[in-house]
Order: sequence, then structure tokens, then C-alpha cells
Amino acid sequence: MNPRCFALGSSLAVAQLQSGDIVAWGDSAVNFNAPPTPPLLSKLIVDDTSTVALSENGQILEWDYLGNPSATIPTFTNSVTDFSAASGYRLALLSDKTVVGWKADTGELLDLPVNLTNICQVLTTGIDHFFLHEDGTLTHLATNTGSSAVSDPPSDLSDIEAISISNGLALAIKNDGSVVAWGGKYIEELNDLTNVAHATTYGSTAFIQFNDGSYSFYGFGVPPVILNRSLWACNAGSHNASIQYGGKLRSNLTALADQHTIPTNIPSPKAVAASRYATHVINADGTLSSFGSYYGGDNSLPPNISDAIKLKAKWDNVIAVRENGELALWPQNRFIRTLPADLKPCKDVALGGYRGYAIHTDGTLTHIGWLSSGDRPPAGLTDVKKVACTWYEQIAIKNDNTVVTWGNAGTSSSTTAVLPDGLGECIDAVGTGFLFFAIRSDNTLVRWYASGTTRTLTTFAGTQNFVEVDACTGADLAIARRLDGTVVSIIGDTLIEHPEITNAVQVAAGGEHVTVVEEDGTTHTWGGLFDPINAAPENSVHSAAISRKHGLAIGEDQSLSAWGRDNYDIATIPNDVDGAISVAVGDDVSLVVKPDQTLRVWGDPANPIVSNIPESIGPVTSVSSSSSHAAALLTDKSVIAWGENSSGQNDVPLDLPPIKEIACGASHTLALSEDGFVYAWGNNTYGQSDIPSGLTNVISIAAGQYHSVALKGDGSIITWGDTRNGQHHLHQMSIPVTSIASNAFSNSTFYQFGPSGQQTYDNLTTDMLAAGLSGDDLEITSVPFVDGISNLLKWSSNMDLSSYANHTLEPNAGTSGLPHFSTVETEAGMVFRLEFLRRKNSSLIYNPEFSSNLQSYQAMTGTTMVDSIDGTWEKVTIEKAIDPNGSGTGFGRVRITLP
Repeated sequence: MNPRCFALGSSLAVAQLQSGDIVAWGDSAVNFNAPPTPPLLSKLIVDDTSTVALSENGQILEWDYLGNPSATIPTFTNSVTDFSAASGYRLALLSDKTVVGWKADTGELLDLPVNLTNICQVLTTGIDHFFLHEDGTLTHLATNTGSSAVSDPPSDLSDIEAISISNGLALAIKNDGSVVAWGGKYIEELNDLTNVAHATTYGSTAFIQFNDGSYSFYGFGVPPVILNRSLWACNAGSHNASIQYGGKLRSNLTALADQHTIPTNIPSPKAVAASRYATHVINADGTLSSFGSYYGGDNSLPPNISDAIKLKAKWDNVIAVRENGELALWPQNRFIRTLPADLKPCKDVALGGYRGYAIHTDGTLTHIGWLSSGDRPPAGLTDVKKVACTWYEQIAIKNDNTVVTWGNAGTSSSTTAVLPDGLGECIDAVGTGFLFFAIRSDNTLVRWYASGTTRTLTTFAGTQNFVEVDACTGADLAIARRLDGTVVSIIGDTLIEHPEITNAVQVAAGGEHVTVVEEDGTTHTWGGLFDPINAAPENSVHSAAISRKHGLAIGEDQSLSAWGRDNYDIATIPNDVDGAISVAVGDDVSLVVKPDQTLRVWGDPANPIVSNIPESIGPVTSVSSSSSHAAALLTDKSVIAWGENSSGQNDVPLDLPPIKEIACGASHTLALSEDGFVYAWGNNTYGQSDIPSGLTNVISIAAGQYHSVALKGDGSIITWGDTRNGQHHLHQMSIPVTSIASNAFSNSTFYQFGPSGQQTYDNLTTDMLAAGLSGDDLEITSVPFVDGISNLLKWSSNMDLSSYANHTLEPNAGTSGLPHFSTVETEAGMVFRLEFLRRKNSSLIYNPEFSSNLQSYQAMTGTTMVDSIDGTWEKVTIEKAIDPNGSGTGFGRVRITLP
């Protein structure tokens, strides 16, 4: 599909084809009807249940999913040159550079300021309207103070070339290529960027294109990977990794293990708190210490703090209460960006994601951070000593131990929060996600879900007498302390005793880990990464797979590396696994296709990937996995799947054609046929198994948790399925994509940028025409220079296309020629050596292969060396040890193909 224009909504994608026809796909496409005779369009936006468009002749059109036209579009005095639409609001930029705004449901015109003249760009989020003037200044209008409101831009902002706005994040590109960012989801590092050509925001993520054509992502949930240089990338919750040019693997999993490297004894600590990946301590002298890793922001501790008395942390923010009642926040500009000015003296503080509350010495509250609907405390609330926050609700414990609640009943609606019957008075509480834990005045521990209009208390069996509780933000793990100094972990409805701890004075919970401090300063920590083993491999990584807990990587020589948590020995390589050609990971499961094409699976015996593996699989080419189901591609190009099958994800269609690639989502499975068609089966809740109509010429596939991705031969990307995390928010790219990656644990899709197969072929054709070849000479035989060497092979090996050329590469020093294979004596012994040239960044596929009998070839493995020759060429050398007990006979070749 080569659309004139397209747009993506939360559950619908709409495109106008070059023919003028309008097509749609996604969850809402089943009810979609396009206008019967639409004009040619230049822009489309999908907003809620409507599609808004701008025709090439400057007219605004709007229709609902059933194809009914809108009757509320105003009459314009001039043609429209651009528009913006979101959340029921519309802005139209007219040819005289003025603006008209209206509400889509009623047609009521917006009361816009009279100074909106000489406008060159308009943007609305529905909550905020922005108008860029030709002189580089910006006007901001806020329709209300909703939860996603973007604050006013900096007062000195000027010289703006373009803007991009999403709910909570605003970017301005200045004429000098620098960026200014602001808003509730502000990302500090954006303000350090230079040479920026284009920027797009989506939610709390910014996509940046630089003047040199490179790209990068910034923001929440996105690994800090420079994508145009990445060969492979993927993320899975708190674990992300990328393989960059040259085979270097970047993984943040082992870095997160620092949360466990706190000292085993901290002399007389005053307080401890845990953020997502770190532990924080107030030392005996009132100074601060932090141990672990931060997700983002300024990680430096507040300077000159020697009088801290209390410490609170949640997600990535930490706040210390000082003796004089002042608050100190770090990291800066992460979730909660700054503290309000002129805060009254505080005795405590509570945190909950993007927001929190300062508890003043007089028992009143001040909201800090991102303000959502329902966050404001009830009017007149006083005498507060403790506050706990879930996503949408808060509770306050007053000095008399009575409890007050406010918020939105577990949703973003205006439904009032309620307390569960029988809660009574409380002495401590904590919130996480949609769950509250509380300790009642009789020292019993309870919990309830903050959702719906009624709440049910859950009590816990076992010894009670609790005085303190905290809960992780990213795992089903909480920690509670009893009056006698013993502690329990809370997982689900179960209390797990820790008899080794007898004198605890404080507990704290972070993202996935908990910390306990005893009276003598002894510290204990568990959860999170437990005891990560090994480090991610440093170099020469060919491919990898990661879960939330561990990773597997294949080296250029087919060696296998493993790192991360070692539950059920998933990060310990079995003795019978001597290498790998494909890897996959599940929930506490590792899967490896060995060089002999047999499949090895190990891990949690309760996981159906392990317990339900078919008795006979093989030979296998590749493997893919979700947390609980897996699929294998066999050498006969058929597919077999097993494991959890609640959504039919293992029901492989019987009529599948020959398959060349597979991918497992959380509960759906994709397959790519040799002729470029995609097949899907399994869960279809979000449309992830609905293949877009007309999808052909696909060269690669990827499956995320609930979304699917296809890479076409022209370098374009097609996505379908879940849209809730911006999975369909494709960016306009000036260079094609050459590979894609996602996995069943991820809502992200990663791209590698570079020449496409078609572009590579076009480049080859151009070079052959320049060499004087034409007609049939552009085919694989190099007539009139009939030397048995195809033009593609000459071109890929730095040979002269315009003359007779069939020479081989000169060993060691050659820079032109066909691959050279030889037997060489080295210090390590006799080896088979294969040397060949490789064109850099060309999208060509070079497959070095070895045979001992000329009957069959397999991938050649061994010590691999890559030497750069110049900006276009590099030389690859592979040395394979010769078996002294073998025949000593070997044959080498390199298969070179277009994608």
C-alpha cells in the first residue's frame, strides 16, 4: 500500500490510496464506512469516532465511522491550508494565515484571541491549543486544567521553526536546530539536542530526526538507543537491550543489579526509601546516600544536605524532609519535575507516580507534580499525618487515625472514590497501581482494590501486630514490619516470614525490590533481579532475545551467552548446548536451536513451554516464544507450536504455505511465507491477528505483546493490533527501514534504518548502467563479459562491472575479488580460513558457509574478524579449527543475496 495520506487513532487506521479510495483497519474498522465519493486528500486525522480530512482544494471534511458527514463544520471565508483535531476540538489554518476553531459536536465557534494573525502552524490536544506565528513566537490557550494539560511555554521562547505537542509533552524546534521542551511529561535531555530537523511527540515519547538523517527516541518506556545505528533492539518491561553496529550489546539488566549492592551495614541509618531501581538512605549525620540505578533525569543528590530526617520514594522520584521543614527532590525533571515554590514547612511527604502530597506541620496538604482530575484534596482537610496514593485514588490518615479518601474510583472518570466497609481506623497505609494496603488500629493488615463502586477488604492469615507497610510499584511484592521487629513479604494473599530478620526498624519497597534496615544498621534486600548472574556479552553479538528477567545472545561465531536472573537455571547454559543459531525466551524459560538444528528447552517445569513440549521436533531453523507459548520453524518450512493455548495461539493453520519466519506475541502467532504473505492466529482482542487487506511483499515480521508489525520490501512498515501505547504511531521517514524487532513482553517496535532491498537493487542497476551495460546485461549474467560471474556478485565484491573479471581476493591484503578459501597454520593450530569483502550498510545478505563433502553446506563458524577498508568496504575473515582426527578436507563459499 502506498497511501496518499494516512492517520492512526486509538482503534482505527485510515488511509487514502493513490486511486482515491479510502481504506481502514483496526478494531473499529468493522463498522467503518468511507464517504461514497471522497475528493483527493492531503491530510487525515482520526479523532475518537470521527475522521477529519483536508482536501487538496482546501476544504475540511469530517465523517463518523458509519460514513455520515458532519453537519457542524463552519463556513470559511478562505481556503484551509492546514488543520488540527483532537478530543472534539478543531482548528483550521486559513490561507490568509488566520485561524478558525470550533467544537465538533455542536459546531460552536471557539472564542480565539484577536492577535492570532500571521499563523503558520496550529496544533490542539483538545485540552491545549497552540498557534505558531511566522515571527517565531508561540501562543498557548488552555481549554481547561485537565490531567494532560501542557503548561505555558517558557516566557522567553522565540525563533521557533516548528512545534509538536502531545498530552503532557511539548517540543519547539528553533531555527538554529536546538530544541526547547516543556510540559508535565517534560524530558530534560531534549533541551541538550542540536541539529534537529524534525520532531514528533506521542504521549510521553519524543521521536527526533537530526539534520544528518539519523533518528532517536526519548522518553518514558523507551530505551536510550540510537536507532539508526542499531542492528537489533528490544525491550521487556524493566529490561532492554540493543545490538549496535559492530555487534556491541547494550543491556540495562545487569546495571539494575546495583540496587542490591547497598552496604551490608550502614551505621545508625535514620531512614531508608526505595525508588524503582535504587535504594536511598539518610545517614546518621543527616547526609544522603543512594545505591543503584536511575531510569532518567538528573541523578545527582541534592547538594549540601546534612539535616534530612525523613525520606520517601516512589517510581523514580525521591524526596527528603529536612529539619527546617523544607523538601529536597531528586532526580530533577523525572515524573515530578520540581517542587512548588513557597511551600509551608512540612513534616512528611507522600509520592504516587507523577504526583504526590506535601504534608505540612499544621496537617494540611499541598499537591505536587502532575495534576489530574480528582487529585485535589477535599476542601478543609486538616490534621493529616499520612497519605497513600494509587493511580487514581488517595487516602489520608488523620491524627485521630480516621481515614478520608478522594479521587476517581480507579478510573479516569469523575466517579467518587469510596472506602471499603469495615476498614475502620488505620495507623499506616500505602498505595500501588490499583491496590491499597493498610494497617488498622488493631495492628491487623488488610488490602483492597481501588476500583469500581464497592470495595472488599482482604485480610491475611498468620501473626499480625503490624506497624509499617510498603509495596512495590512494578511487582506483586510488598513488605510489612511487626512491632517486635520481624518482617514478612506479601505476595498475593500469602505472608512469607523472614526468620533471619529479628530487629527491623524500617522497611521500604521500590520497583521490584524491597529493603529492610535493622537497628544495628544491618541491611537486607531482595526481589527485583534477585541474584543476577553473568554480565551481558560485550562484543560480536549477532542476535539476542530478552525477557523481563534474563537474556540470551548469539555471537558471530554461534557461541551462546546468557545473563540476568537465574531462576530455574534459565541463565545457566546447559553442558549439552555448545552454541546456537536461534534463541528465544519465555517466562522463566530459555529456548535454543543448536548448530545441529536440534531444539533445547529448559526452565520452570510448570511453564507449558517446558511441560508441553512435543516429543519430537526437528530439524529446526528458528524458534520464537511468548511468556507461555512457543513456535518453531522446521527445515521443511513448516511450523509447530506448543504451550499455553487459551486463545488458539498454537492452532497452526493446516494450509500454511512454505514459511520463512515466525514471531510469537503474548497470545498470538505470526508466520511469513516465502512469497511475502503474512498469516496470523490466536488472540485477536486488539485486532493483532487481523492481517490488513492487501498486505503483500513482506520481507520480515515482528510480534509485540498485543500488536503486529510487517516490514515490506520497499522499506515501509505496516502495524496492526493494540494502539494503547502508540504502537501504530509511525513516523514519516526519509530513509527506509531494513529490519524490525519486538517481542511478546513489549509494547515497542524497533527499526533499523538503511537502504532497502529495492534501493540496493536500484543502486546495483545504476552502477551497471554507468559501466555501459544495458538490456539483458542487467540480469545475472554479465554479457558481454561472460566470465561466469553475476553482476550482483561482482558488485558485492568490489569488482569491475565493465570488464572481464573473475579474480579472487588476494589473501590478507586484497581489496577486490571473490571470496578466498584456504588452509592456514596458526599458533592455535591448522584452520580453514575464509576471507571475503562485504559492502557496508548495503542491505545485502552475506552468508558464509562450509562443507566437508560438497554435498551439503552449513553456516561457517569460528573466530571472526572484521577489518574496515574504507567508508564502503570491509573485509571479513573467519577461521574454523581443523579437526586433527578428521579428513582435513573442507570447502568454503559465501552466498550473497538481496533481501
